[in-house]
Amino acid sequence: MNTPTLPWRERLLARFDAQALRDIAAAPAASGGEPAGLSEALQRWSHAGLGSGRAPWWRPHALPEVAQRFSCAALVAPGPGPALHACQRFARDLDRNDELAALAARSRWAGLRLKLAVKWHELWWWRARHPRQPWDCGELRDAPEALRRFVPRRPTLLLAVGLAPDRLRETAALLQARSAAYPQPVRLLCLVRDAAHAPPGAALIGAEAAAR
Repeated sequence: MNTPTLPWRERLLARFDAQALRDIAAAPAASGGEPAGLSEALQRWSHAGLGSGRAPWWRPHALPEVAQRFSCAALVAPGPGPALHACQRFARDLDRNDELAALAARSRWAGLRLKLAVKWHELWWWRARHPRQPWDCGELRDAPEALRRFVPRRPTLLLAVGLAPDRLRETAALLQARSAAYPQPVRLLCLVRDAAHAPPGAALIGAEAAAR
């Protein structure tokens, strides 16, 4: 099997995969309705098993060190509301797009400097992943062929909203099957109306709090 890797030139040119993902929508400001402890639970789940992200300097095409390349979780959310908004805010904090937009609004150079710093750090395969490295976060498109071609350039959070249970199962199975070759960790967060709709093996996050 040919292992997809991101060598130096490909790391430089890699972009957000808009065929498989769409940008996470901006959520309203947090209110008292957010399930207690949800953001902390999402943080623990998504960051478990990230690994260092390093590869030996003499093997630039080797897969970086990642303890858990794929993980799936489900959050019971009856519909659009505080739980979904909390997930959207969490994702937008991970990808740092709001931070970038705020910097660029004050100074075009400040925004460009952040983008260059992020890309510069990603080029050096022997370095450990920066603690504040932006993730790629996106809402899944219902596009199985695009997901079959998907290769994460960064740690990636995939938010599945409104997908039918059978499609969720197929998506989780596809990502799990391909994950051994992923150069970066991928986390699939499924918003479901009932815990029974979660993909097999998915961790349930905040289900009781979200369902209240």
